[in-house]
Amino acid sequence: DHLMATGADAVNWSLATVMLDAPVGCIEVDGALYRLEPSLARVGLTGVATVIDLFPDWERSRAALDRAAQQVSAEDRVAAGAPRLAPLLYPGKVLCAGANYYDHIKEMGVPDTRKEAQRLFFFFKPSRNAVVGEGATVHMPIGTKAFDWEVELAAVIGRKARAVKAADALSYVAGYTVAIDFSARDHNRAPETFYKLDWVAGKAHDTCGPMGPRFVPASAIADPQN
Repeated sequence: DHLMATGADAVNWSLATVMLDAPVGCIEVDGALYRLEPSLARVGLTGVATVIDLFPDWERSRAALDRAAQQVSAEDRVAAGAPRLAPLLYPGKVLCAGANYYDHIKEMGVPDTRKEAQRLFFFFKPSRNAVVGEGATVHMPIGTKAFDWEVELAAVIGRKARAVKAADALSYVAGYTVAIDFSARDHNRAPETFYKLDWVAGKAHDTCGPMGPRFVPASAIADPQN
């Protein structure tokens, strides 16, 4: 399955967001979705209606989610077929690491693919406008003739992090989801200008960052490198 138990009494869970009358955060157990707010209130964590509400104190929230997953109630179950949105709506920022896979560097014709020979490139996607869910959610940028996509692993940061050592980095990751990086390659290129590439024009369009369908906690992924 896509999750792995983390203890003798652990119950596999993930997080999702669906559209009912408004976006509703859900905990997913055994393929069924249950409203997040009443599920967590049952185990003593109140005031959490959306997935992003979990992150001011992720460790406390994760422990409550472990407990909630063991006692979900049929009365909180969301009807099958509810449209899924991105599991984490409106994150503070979406920071993308470009060309950080060896195969992709080779594909682009970079002559020296050694890690120590590269300077990692970053760009942003506008979090409120770019992040959408699964399905027919993406609008092609107007006029593009070279619309392209790449599948990405998105790491969701669970606590404030600054100047973190590489050896400690994964301890700040709350969990993972799947993301798509859509790019208008032709809008990216600006050969007649001094800057040559316009990453905002190519990658920062509305709806250009689908995510989901679920958020899986880091504790369920034995090795994020595999």
